Amino acid sequence: MNNPFVYGEAVSGHYFTGREKECRELRAELKNGQNIIIFSPRRYGKTSLIKKVLEGLSKEGVLTFYIDLFFVNSKQKFIETYAEAVAQELKGPFAKISQTLKELIPKIIPKIVIKTGGGTSFEFDFDRTRKISPILEDLYESVHKLIKHQKKKAVVVFDEFQELLSFDDGEIEAGMRSKFQFHRNVSYVFLGSKRNLMQKLFDDKSRPFYNSGRKYPLKKIEAEEFAKFIKLRFGQTRIKISDEQVISLLELTGRHPYYTQELCHFVWENAREDKKVTAATINKSIREILSSESTNYNNIWDGITAKQKGFLIALAKNPEANVYSQEFILGNQLGTPSTIQRLVKLLYDKQIIEKENGKVFFEDIFFEKWIISKAT
Repeated sequence: MNNPFVYGEAVSGHYFTGREKECRELRAELKNGQNIIIFSPRRYGKTSLIKKVLEGLSKEGVLTFYIDLFFVNSKQKFIETYAEAVAQELKGPFAKISQTLKELIPKIIPKIVIKTGGGTSFEFDFDRTRKISPILEDLYESVHKLIKHQKKKAVVVFDEFQELLSFDDGEIEAGMRSKFQFHRNVSYVFLGSKRNLMQKLFDDKSRPFYNSGRKYPLKKIEAEEFAKFIKLRFGQTRIKISDEQVISLLELTGRHPYYTQELCHFVWENAREDKKVTAATINKSIREILSSESTNYNNIWDGITAKQKGFLIALAKNPEANVYSQEFILGNQLGTPSTIQRLVKLLYDKQIIEKENGKVFFEDIFFEKWIISKAT
């Protein structure tokens, strides 16, 4: 029997948790041609959510394109990744797809590649000695040209969009915006997990994408919705878990989507033999998670300063504290309010802590528990 709780990868089908309200809202907005900017802390399920939305839109006849920039580190790689996303949405024999690609992106040469396992795919080549601006312009227009021909609507998703800042000198950012703003019946979705960089792209009045779409901050899954999912998944695999235990799991993880799935995954493994969840099962699961992540946590700890360590220890011991208060600063010998502001900014940029509505908290709740286990 497979573990019903999956973490660390995008999920779909019955592994997908809730988000019914978000799915409805996003489908409606995108069908109406609205551009969307989705941002949240890491591991909130942005990719799983947008793929679920794309799946629903595709069934309604909307053309969908998903472009992941996480491993893109150059303009050349950006061109290849973009072209591949366009190719994946085209239907028909390879010869026909190849011809359509040549019409949509004439300066790119598509090549059919036979994979080791017997499948086929496209690779793309272009003259790398010449300026790539014309190729980029063809790419930006490709989806719009396609839907005008097919008389359909389209949605184009750029995942981890903030990675553009690591290799673009402004040419791609400005070029995309100059073309996208005139595309009717095409909605663009920009996903990002580094909120400070996404804010730089979309909140800076001097940048091309300023005010270019609806901002859609992704929140935690509602407690009732999450609890229903957890109870169902344990029940379907005939492992008993009480309502109180489900609530306890959600309180331990703060309803963080990734860490809740991770904890439930370990709890299920530890309960599969006795077919029931106990307090001992949960405690054992937490210890196993801390042990499995210890190398990662030690590396993070070794990479920060003594002042940052002192702040994190104080925060872990007092998670509800106002970190800017005199009581917190003086009580933990952390210096001055300006020192705290610098520490918070540095740790936020490192994605170790998060900020929301004036509250500062750990991005990884198990890192918080690991610090407490080491500091006491």
